[in-house]
Amino acid sequence: KAQVLDSNSSSKNNVAEVYQPKYPFYEMGYKSVSDNGKWITFYKIYDDNKDTLNIVNTDNPSKIVFRIKVKQQLLLEGDCMAVNSQEGTELLDLHHNTSVNLGSMENIWFLKRNHQLLLYNKHILQVYDSRTKTKINSFENIERVMLNGDLAFVSKKKDLGFELYMLTGNSLKYIASTDFPVFNVESTKNSSLVIYERKKNGMVNLRYISPERNKTLILASLMNNDVQSIKVTERKDGALFLKVEIPIPKLGAFEPDLWSTTDSKLLEKFSKIKVEH
Repeated sequence: KAQVLDSNSSSKNNVAEVYQPKYPFYEMGYKSVSDNGKWITFYKIYDDNKDTLNIVNTDNPSKIVFRIKVKQQLLLEGDCMAVNSQEGTELLDLHHNTSVNLGSMENIWFLKRNHQLLLYNKHILQVYDSRTKTKINSFENIERVMLNGDLAFVSKKKDLGFELYMLTGNSLKYIASTDFPVFNVESTKNSSLVIYERKKNGMVNLRYISPERNKTLILASLMNNDVQSIKVTERKDGALFLKVEIPIPKLGAFEPDLWSTTDSKLLEKFSKIKVEH
């Protein structure tokens, strides 16, 4: 159910009536502007918090809508935005002065090109049409959501391993099965995918998938060493270069030989030290 926004209210419980800033002085941070230039958002940064969001209408700057305890805010198309706070996730229609609370969310994302608002909480991913503000699909058993530009990938737990999917339209497209959790996915110029997996010992495995060539390469099968971190750089012609960091085995514990100036035959001890060049 939509509720009416009040320029002096923070939620339907009118938090602003009980919320008073501790300090009259603050800094402005994390500023953003809507595509139509009509709305400006910024955070008031105090000494002890920085989660007070202010939403300003450039046509009427004296009228400000604010929210407190904000974790995320996304400016959507036109006069709409999404605000994720401890009060829940709201879809705000700033032009019609209304809002809809969609409940608590761990994270939210906006895929501008696809007009999709993604909401994630407790292993459930909900997909909304950012133009109509309606839910178009929901997916369960989601372990992780990863974005690369306007592409969204999700990882699901499956038996003893994991499955990686890409959000295509309003459905999920299967990409690959992995032995370890996926923590990042990158797309290359030739539409190939670079998949980063985290092994149980904390090391990294990399999987390269080229749909055009129907080819998959796994870094672990090409190297004998564990890999601590990987940086992938793509050249203009599409070639990929890997900068691999391999952990160096730690040396054994070294116990120093302590000598006292009162030791007997101190000069003989010094003379036995061999210096290697």
